[in-house]
Amino acid sequence: MAPSRKATVSAGAAVERTNNTSASGRSSAYDPDFMTLLAQRNIERPDFEKEPVNLDQLMDRLKRPRSELTPSHFSQAQLVTFRRTIKNAVDENMIMGKVLSTIMGDDHDYPSTLNRQCENWQPFTDGKLVIPRPNFFDGVRQGPKNRQVRNVLNTLIVPSISDDWPFLPNFFGEAKSPKGSGLVAQRQACYDGAFGARAMHHLTNYGAEETYDNKAYTFTFVYSLGFLEIYAHHMSQSGGPKTLPCYHMIRLGAWDLQGSRQSFIDGATAFRNLRDLAAELREELLATAESRMQGISKEMREKYIAEAIQRVQESLPEIESSESQGSSQPQSGGNESSLNLFSDAGNDSDVTVTPEKRLRIRPQKHKTTLKGLRITAGPRNGVRKTPARTAKARLTLTANSKARAQQGF
Repeated sequence: MAPSRKATVSAGAAVERTNNTSASGRSSAYDPDFMTLLAQRNIERPDFEKEPVNLDQLMDRLKRPRSELTPSHFSQAQLVTFRRTIKNAVDENMIMGKVLSTIMGDDHDYPSTLNRQCENWQPFTDGKLVIPRPNFFDGVRQGPKNRQVRNVLNTLIVPSISDDWPFLPNFFGEAKSPKGSGLVAQRQACYDGAFGARAMHHLTNYGAEETYDNKAYTFTFVYSLGFLEIYAHHMSQSGGPKTLPCYHMIRLGAWDLQGSRQSFIDGATAFRNLRDLAAELREELLATAESRMQGISKEMREKYIAEAIQRVQESLPEIESSESQGSSQPQSGGNESSLNLFSDAGNDSDVTVTPEKRLRIRPQKHKTTLKGLRITAGPRNGVRKTPARTAKARLTLTANSKARAQQGF
């Protein structure tokens, strides 16, 4: 197996995040109303009763032995070193750079990113919630082969307009320092997982009649004070056709990684197995979608987009009835025009929508070494505006802003 590449992440940037509400006016996982706002979009907190239909297969996969994680390969001395690493990791930056690297190992080289704002994702609300900023996620590298899928499903599967980001993330992580809150990390994972589950749902349904198979294709982990928790996320439509989908989160397991050598082996085994499974699922489902797309005409692709928006519009009365009439309106304007989703779309540039033009900002890139990951990351608060001469090429869309901003898909 090819050796894994090094990652890049800001060495000086503090990854420890604080309450974003005061700066943005939006609710974050640090606020008491955050889970209430998620619940209004049927994004549920962890529930052991809402099991995905593939739960047994997931549990079997977690326990699959790994040759590099056996008592003969992970010594007591290595456990002592790991405990010392945990003790010295005083902030999220150190946890992601040191602790996570040990848990993750260096056998794989999945496209990943750390602590970057996912500004291109279609929001679940009309600006009431912060833009998600996962500590970590794995996805698929952008390239010519998958350009058509990205063009069509754009804001549902592509977190950022930056072309060096992976897309279609389905394995997320949140970590907290000794001063942080594990409950906040769990809330953030709930939010991350809903975006991932929605992306995988639309990928599996692209070019076909929408169905809900109630399978989990998205996973998150939460790390705090030496403990690792792993969750699975899936969607269902328990209310029947044309009702808002539900986003479920169920815990698959929890481990005290510093408790004993065996507990570390069990937890790291589950982590690495699930990370591998997430990669297999997104590659398999992406290949299926790409194959299905080969037989779909431009007209059918545009019809799919129109039907997806129509489903959102049909669910709007149900959304609005659950909120006060004083809900804030989307912050973006209403200047619409026909615009290709990507300026370099090549033969696929005929796929168009009617978006609102909105200028994005890209995080600055900083470099340092993080074993086992290929990552580009931005600073905690630092951003820079895209140069004026390239800004026009980086305009992105939020089609039908009211409908798509208050959506349930």
